[in-house]
Amino acid sequence: MEKMISLTKSVQTEFPEILEQLQKYNNQLALKEVISSNLSIDGTFTLKNHKRSKFKKLDDGGFISFKGFLGEYQDYSQLLENGQNILGNKNTAQMFPIIERKIPFQCLLSELTKEYEVSLRFIEKYIDVYKTIPNIPIPLAIYSYNDEFKDTILATLEKKLPKFVFEEVKSITKNDSFSVMKYFYPTAPFRVMDVRVRDQRAEMFWNSNHSIIFSWCDLLIESVLIGFFPGTKHFAIQGTALDPQNLLLSGGFSDLGSLVSISELSEAVVLESFIYCMQKIVQSSLLILDLNIENNSMKEERKSYLMGKISLYIENKIESTSTKYARPIPRPIKHFLGSDKESILENYNYLA
Repeated sequence: MEKMISLTKSVQTEFPEILEQLQKYNNQLALKEVISSNLSIDGTFTLKNHKRSKFKKLDDGGFISFKGFLGEYQDYSQLLENGQNILGNKNTAQMFPIIERKIPFQCLLSELTKEYEVSLRFIEKYIDVYKTIPNIPIPLAIYSYNDEFKDTILATLEKKLPKFVFEEVKSITKNDSFSVMKYFYPTAPFRVMDVRVRDQRAEMFWNSNHSIIFSWCDLLIESVLIGFFPGTKHFAIQGTALDPQNLLLSGGFSDLGSLVSISELSEAVVLESFIYCMQKIVQSSLLILDLNIENNSMKEERKSYLMGKISLYIENKIESTSTKYARPIPRPIKHFLGSDKESILENYNYLA
């Protein structure tokens, strides 16, 4: 595997100031050793619904994650045959290129480069303001596969896919290559969806810890005050950091390709995105709170109650956090917080 990939970027060489800040505030992480070590993929584990990611626990705390395909060609062929259920269709290989414009079980260099760059901008700002690292995956390096690997994967897909789906694959991969990202996770990588699928490791970690809902709210508030949303409705198909497959049971976010700079959005979209993020937290929270509830009317009552609780919590916390760190609240959000929120929220019920 190591012979087939070449390092293209790293925190150590291109973002030394971030490395320095990480070490300053978190000496116990021993990040220099993490970054410089040539970790093998032996001893890794996977999560049921994350076939593009592998994880490795570090002896001194935290986890290393590899996102992208790590395996042999025969492993890839077997993955394509097994698939998983997406919208009632058990063939992931046929659905991903059409629905999400992604290659099944592979990551594109362009996809990971975008996530790498926006994540580092976010981390740099977060550390500068809050003087600690955020509870998110910290990208360490991107590795890219060579053209021979790409040709072999495409040849495998051509045999497995209908012609019209393979034409999409060729279009998506044109002028691009397959790659792998290496991350450092400050906390365990288990997510809301892992509890839903009865992963015993996640269930033990979760242990009905309802306080993590407000930890997600805290991280949303902190993100907004440094100028980022962890997702908008424009990422509804591809997925956001606030979806159940990406909300960490430790209170953090994962899969940060949906990070958006608030400065790039109009005021109308800023308000819409803020409400969208709150709604996504509510939806994901309900998935673990309603595990044993089958009554639909009870679920709707709980949804309304939870939206009210989260809205009130965020209103109070964003004001106090704004004051504490001398960070302005974006104007449309400030206006929303001082308005009749219930009537405004009714107009945005369709978002999530």
